[in-house]
Amino acid sequence: MDLPSTSSPSSLRSIAVVGLGTMGTGIAEVLARSGREVVGIDVSEAAVRRATGALAAATARSVAKEKLTEQEREEVLARFRTSTELSAAADADLVIEVVPEDYDLKHRVFEELDAIVRPDTLLATGTNALSVTRLAAESLRPERVLGMHFFNPAPAMKLVEIVSSVLTAPTAVEAVTSLARELGKEPVAVGDRPGFVADGLLFGYLNQAAAMYEAKYASREDIDAAMKLGCGLPMGPLALLDLVGVDTARTVLEAMYASSGDRLHAPAPILGHLVEAGLTGQKAGRGFYTYEAPGSSVVVRDLQTPLDGSLLGAGRPVHSVGVAGSGTMASGIAQVFAQAGYPVVLAARSQEKAEAAKAAIGKSLDRAVSRGRLSEEAAAQTLDLITPAGSLEAFAEVDLAVEAVAEDLEVKQQLFAGLDKVCKPGAVLATTTSSLPVIAVARATERPQDVIGMHFFNPAPAMKLVEVVRTVLTADDVHATVREVCGKVRKHAVDCGDRAGFIVNALLFPYLNNAVKMVEQHYASLDDIDAAMKLGGGYPMGPFELLDVVGLDVSLAIEKVLHQEFRDPGLAPSPLLEHLVAAGCLGRKTGRGFREYARREEVSGRSGPDRPGPGPAMTGRTPPDPRPGPEQDAWGGLLGSAGPSRRTYPPERSAGPPPHPPPSHPPPARAPARMKYFRSMSQPAKTSPRASSASDAPEGTAGSRAAAQRLKMRRELATAAMELFATKGYEATTVDEIAAAAGVARRTFFRHFRSKEEAIFPDHDDTLIRAGAVLDVAPAHEHPLDTVCRGIKEVMKMYAASPAVSVERYRLTREVPALREREIASVARYERLFTRYLLAHFDETDHHDGNDDPLLAEVAASAVVTAHNHVLRRWLRAGGQGDVETQLDHAFAIVRKTFGSGIGAGRSLGAAGAAPQAAVRAEGEVLVAVARTDAPLDEVMRTIEEALKNK
Repeated sequence: MDLPSTSSPSSLRSIAVVGLGTMGTGIAEVLARSGREVVGIDVSEAAVRRATGALAAATARSVAKEKLTEQEREEVLARFRTSTELSAAADADLVIEVVPEDYDLKHRVFEELDAIVRPDTLLATGTNALSVTRLAAESLRPERVLGMHFFNPAPAMKLVEIVSSVLTAPTAVEAVTSLARELGKEPVAVGDRPGFVADGLLFGYLNQAAAMYEAKYASREDIDAAMKLGCGLPMGPLALLDLVGVDTARTVLEAMYASSGDRLHAPAPILGHLVEAGLTGQKAGRGFYTYEAPGSSVVVRDLQTPLDGSLLGAGRPVHSVGVAGSGTMASGIAQVFAQAGYPVVLAARSQEKAEAAKAAIGKSLDRAVSRGRLSEEAAAQTLDLITPAGSLEAFAEVDLAVEAVAEDLEVKQQLFAGLDKVCKPGAVLATTTSSLPVIAVARATERPQDVIGMHFFNPAPAMKLVEVVRTVLTADDVHATVREVCGKVRKHAVDCGDRAGFIVNALLFPYLNNAVKMVEQHYASLDDIDAAMKLGGGYPMGPFELLDVVGLDVSLAIEKVLHQEFRDPGLAPSPLLEHLVAAGCLGRKTGRGFREYARREEVSGRSGPDRPGPGPAMTGRTPPDPRPGPEQDAWGGLLGSAGPSRRTYPPERSAGPPPHPPPSHPPPARAPARMKYFRSMSQPAKTSPRASSASDAPEGTAGSRAAAQRLKMRRELATAAMELFATKGYEATTVDEIAAAAGVARRTFFRHFRSKEEAIFPDHDDTLIRAGAVLDVAPAHEHPLDTVCRGIKEVMKMYAASPAVSVERYRLTREVPALREREIASVARYERLFTRYLLAHFDETDHHDGNDDPLLAEVAASAVVTAHNHVLRRWLRAGGQGDVETQLDHAFAIVRKTFGSGIGAGRSLGAAGAAPQAAVRAEGEVLVAVARTDAPLDEVMRTIEEALKNK
């Protein structure tokens, strides 16, 4: 049924919120502050009182902070009323349900609302795990039911996921999307599956962290500290589980596992145990941590709290440190130790490399001085503590040797075998590997008990985290030594076992891999996923931003190691990631990864050549001397790019000023229409080429990188559109669905096309550019018509490159009137291009009436296009079979014989006023004689077309 106009965004002024828990109260506050009339409904009188008190307290804080005046506060409070009866929602324009995550309960609420609210009222559920489609299907108004998933705390979190089912009317989605924007939120459109985007990625990560803790691989404190310091997250995963609610997390994961069957979503047994014991997190006073009281966020010590570091035992004395390597990581680690006062030997494969590494440290220290973070005296003292060396022999007296060379097991084993021979007995040997087994490195020595992992994060001077990796053979005093050293160099050490990924990578990269799979499955776009995780999860960087920074090759290598170690199918790298790496699209360092970048960049946080790693992960910190370039958006890399200059063939003959002066500034970012045509038009376009503006000219420079990027993006969108048109039908397919299928945001689609009609014509502009380039470089001796015929062959090449796609598009243009109009418009652009070119080459010396020149040029250009269209249409009707080039050559020969003597070399005239006529030679060649006459152009074209059809 059609939705009444009352569903427009401006009409959603009265809103009911059903369920006044933490989330419902927050949503009510957001709505009341925005000027809406809000009725809060809850069966519990206590919940109603708490909600009223919470709103009063929140607005009072705003007044104290001068964000609201007292009068504004009173107005907000006056707009919020409460009730314990659902009947209070009778006059609401929108009802948002946020009762507990129980399907039967939600169904009962919706069933009662169906009998209470107006026929035009929208019903939104706040679920993050249950099926919106099922709720809609069992409602009396399925087209008005959708999901509106806010994030906690609602007043602070910007993300709102708008969840539509196959039954939801598009106008309903538009109404709540507009409402979300008016509330100051960032709406992200998602499909109906458990977890949606943000929780779908977040809860898988939380589940793995719970399983890691349950396996006693690392302590809860170390897991949380690792993800906060290594990835810049606002909370660790176990603390976040306590905040969300262990019971809520288990419910979401159960729904996700039932939908996906992915073992990574199967709730960790510890979650069930805690729920059964009533230990559901902060709200219960105890979960993974113990809190001062139920509802408190203050953690108190309990039996699981680790012992103080002083109880670890005595370590070995460390007075000097050796660092092996000359890359970014080695230099950073050497700087860290030197700044802490340790004499450092920096050894490389040659003295020159070691000196260069020390010079890089000097530049880093100079930058710290210029930014006021370090005094000149301290910088000089730090640099004086570093001694470059050309071999490992210089490590003979060091107490701690740290290896930071290439992430290759054989290379590391050879180096440790050398350290074993050089270093004194009792020296601690540490590897900075991020993915290789430390025990395999230790076994290359005769003292595996002295070997340990020290996984620094890049850039080492800025990142506070060090993962300390014990093997089954590592001595206790070696472990104690490294922990003590980490404290002295002001790093936070976390303990973990010797298995792939340690803590950070083992939790981070499956999350990144799952994000890639979301795009691969066309569930959400890159931009929407990045926005969801930044706005809904508090992540400093979205997963695809981070992947491009880390490097897709590094990410793939780590994911392969994780998959090989744990043999879990859910950890298998996404095929999309593998394909991008195989294509050389490695991220910012190559100029393209999941997004395009304007030029090759030295990326902030990218791992150095010595080792892979997540870099600054999501902290946003940059290593020394970043050289960022202007980033461009989406797959096509077109955000904010300046459009190419325009050209015409030749300038119009009018002596007056051009109709549109050339712009003095770059054109807007949105790309012009991308079109191509399939069928022959029965008549040429009505608009005369003589009156066309410069906007009809082709754009850009043929073969430019920007043009190639634009064309690639257009083709990806067109492919997605064609697949949807074939499966859903043209009319039923929306722009949002096309964008999602191509893995981009809606706004990215509209940078390339103005409508879905244009989305099936992605190559037109590029082909027009190539045709124009042929005209630009034509040899002086070549006849102009031959040049034009070569130019239009570029169009045929476009179709012949993908016959099956061309045939399908031809079918669509025959069925959809809007596409036929686009086709006619594209043909007119070719005619204008060729007409301007021929006008410049018409020989005026043999003609006394200049008015005939444009006519002949128009007829000749139209004849070329018509001949091409005739051959193309016949080829498409034959399913893309046959020698189309031979057929084109034959048709162009006819045009050449007809018009060749009048263009470029003059022509002999027939009787004045003779009408165009067709003659057929015995061998079948068609000749169309066009005399200097006032005969209508349509009549001339019909004669040419009829002759070609007969042929």
